[in-house]
Amino acid sequence: MLSYEIGFSIIEMANNSVVTYNLHGLNNGKSGLIELCDNPSVIVIAVQEHWLSSDNLYLLNNIHPDFTGIGVSSMDDRLSKEVYRGRPYGGVAFLWRRIYSHRIHVQARAQSGRGLSVSVNYGNVNTLHLVNVYLPCYNSSAEYRCELAECLSFIKDIVADGHDTVVLGDMNFPCDMNHAGYRECFNLLSKYNIYHCNDLMEGDVCVTYRNDKLNHSSFIDHVFISNSIRHHIINVKLFDSGSNLSDHIPVVVNFDFQLSVSRTCSQASKKGNKYFAWRWDKSCLSSYYEASRIQLGGLGVPHHLGQCEPGCSEVDHISHINDLYNSIVCAL
Repeated sequence: MLSYEIGFSIIEMANNSVVTYNLHGLNNGKSGLIELCDNPSVIVIAVQEHWLSSDNLYLLNNIHPDFTGIGVSSMDDRLSKEVYRGRPYGGVAFLWRRIYSHRIHVQARAQSGRGLSVSVNYGNVNTLHLVNVYLPCYNSSAEYRCELAECLSFIKDIVADGHDTVVLGDMNFPCDMNHAGYRECFNLLSKYNIYHCNDLMEGDVCVTYRNDKLNHSSFIDHVFISNSIRHHIINVKLFDSGSNLSDHIPVVVNFDFQLSVSRTCSQASKKGNKYFAWRWDKSCLSSYYEASRIQLGGLGVPHHLGQCEPGCSEVDHISHINDLYNSIVCAL
């Protein structure tokens, strides 16, 4: 099932949830992340503003033993040009439950660090795209329009293939046609029948960002979803607790999708066991050839087997061949 919570977004599949959460820095949001990861229904968490540089993205894998993740940094360009000063900023990432790793595949990353997309395989043949974005803060400058256009271009590249899609994250705008940012986003996503699901939010108070010092709050974290899977939404909720130290509140969406832990039939037949084998072509070939010569040189092939014609079906011959194979295996 899909659950939706503001501040971070969660989507549940078959009583599983996907979350979107602006961390306001990994250190600030870590306690809230751990609480989300402890919830067994949470499958995927889209986070924004982790504030990590590329060489620290590995920290995403250390948050919870049941979750792994991947992210992009917004600071690479800045760090490549000058000695960094000031607090870190930006970046988006996905965390997902490790048991579903075989169903989740990374699609694309925005060079700006404002976008990241993964695909989720559910059911037998269905694919769901999850697009995590951190859109720029609104202002009337040309720089804002350029940054927004780059983010929307990234989203368009993902949704253009027609698959069911969920776009979630910190949009930095209310879903109001009077806001230029929302108008641009609506004009793009509506062409692909993707719309926000704020109308499904439980509760009367819809605030995903709050700043007590400035006495300011707003609804700027959203989840947009393809109309074709809108009926799979069970509910959309805000998730807030004492462990949330971010200035954003997570948004959780609960779906009724079925998401199995098992792999495909051919993979499931292995029952999760890993099999290892020596690779002769990855060893020292000269040593391999010499060892093979020594081990097999003393094995003689019965004369009558050497006289077999192609397609021979003599039962005695087949038995002798099997015995010969067994002796070779024992010798090796």
